[in-house]
Amino acid sequence: PEQELGQTSIRVANFRQPSFRVDAQGPSLVMTDETPSFTVDASYLFGAPVADAEVEWSLLRRGAAATSASEYRDFVFGPVDATVSPRTEHSGTARTGPDGRVSFETALVSGSRRERLTLEVEVRDPTGQTTAAHHDLTLQPAAFEVGLENGAAWVDAGSTLELRAIALGPDGEAITGQSIRGRVLREGWHSWWEWHGGDTSGYRVRRDQRSESVHTCTFDSADEAAGCDFVPPRPGTYVLEVEAEDSEGRKTIASRRLYVAGPDEYPDRDAPGAPIAVTPQRLSYQVGDTALVAFESPWDDAQALLTVQRDGVLHHERIDVGAGGHTLEV
Repeated sequence: PEQELGQTSIRVANFRQPSFRVDAQGPSLVMTDETPSFTVDASYLFGAPVADAEVEWSLLRRGAAATSASEYRDFVFGPVDATVSPRTEHSGTARTGPDGRVSFETALVSGSRRERLTLEVEVRDPTGQTTAAHHDLTLQPAAFEVGLENGAAWVDAGSTLELRAIALGPDGEAITGQSIRGRVLREGWHSWWEWHGGDTSGYRVRRDQRSESVHTCTFDSADEAAGCDFVPPRPGTYVLEVEAEDSEGRKTIASRRLYVAGPDEYPDRDAPGAPIAVTPQRLSYQVGDTALVAFESPWDDAQALLTVQRDGVLHHERIDVGAGGHTLEV
């Protein structure tokens, strides 16, 4: 028997050839907290302006904007936990003047990394006919942007953590002599007992994730990546971060997270009760490569079950593990 899996609706209308055109103009680049100005110009195809026409406009966030310089594809830009999702940032209405033009401003919220923006406009003339246009621009957190060189997702205990940063202008060219602050943070989950009064008084377990600064440095940007080094004294999760400010005090930040794997360390990487995180050293491997993965055991004496799957289980084995970080070859 037939079964309905979904439904939708469409609108069928007579096609009308556009009788006027719309142009949307504005800046191609804006900084955080700037107020850009846009101009919409509507004119009939025979030359006369479309006066007293209704204008509906929307400013859309379209997602992260990649740097135009291909040599910096191995760098990360923006805070590690920053999310950029498409959405409508602002919208409004206006009317064209006797000359068929209208100008308006819209405030932008702060952005922590480069983003693609689009202004969409729709103009309706007195006869009810509509014509649309759009204008693309880029939002940047500051007059320049710092990038942090990417690397392995985890390293062995005792390895040197390298902070290598670059400062890029809007044209994608490196900026030299810009002061950059580097910082290394160690993250971990902590538990403690806290007294609660009332009818059900007693001690309860409280948990939270804490971040501790374990290293700082300052250096100047150069034509190539510059920075500083740090050897973490203990395993765990670390965040490498670089930050700089432009002449207006606007900040630009880049950071990445990595895991330092080592045994005999109190496990604090994963949230209590959460699944154990398994981190490959690289995101992709070639056929025949040996994959290296790291994980952290919350128990002093346990067995880890390792399975390799592809259209079924290809391989499995049990491994004795103690508390702390461990690495496996697959």
